[in-house]
Amino acid sequence: MELPETGAVNRVTVDGRELAVESVRLDNGTAELLLDGRPLVAGITEDSGGCRLQINGREITAEVWDERREAIQKLAGAAARKKGSAGELHAPMPGLVVKLEVSVGDRVQRGQGVVIVEAMKMENEIAAPTGGVVRLIKVSAGRAVEKGELMMVIE
Repeated sequence: MELPETGAVNRVTVDGRELAVESVRLDNGTAELLLDGRPLVAGITEDSGGCRLQINGREITAEVWDERREAIQKLAGAAARKKGSAGELHAPMPGLVVKLEVSVGDRVQRGQGVVIVEAMKMENEIAAPTGGVVRLIKVSAGRAVEKGELMMVIE
């Protein structure tokens, strides 16, 4: 996992609240951070799609979102709101389904990557719009999808 250079300040959202995080040092899986000016030591372990933090004996799962992923997820979320239920995952753009990361019956968390769509020669991981159980998958690897097409239902 890459943390920004020492002294770089980033904005993170925790439980809907935006906080300033400054990385101070990363050594042997331990990071010293300043969270809104308060010092914090965290053990960091990479995980698929993000990392796990050990803070004061408590484990927290974190996802790392860059501006591009944020924009894609906003598009996917807007498509779901227009088309129907919050558990419906619609293609945010036309493209080719490269990989399904879940199967029917799998339990997923909101924000977990569930399908990879290639568009304009870039692979885009599309995340679950809500947590729940995958009830229906309407696409398969190698199949083209149109913008707004229903790909998956999560209940």
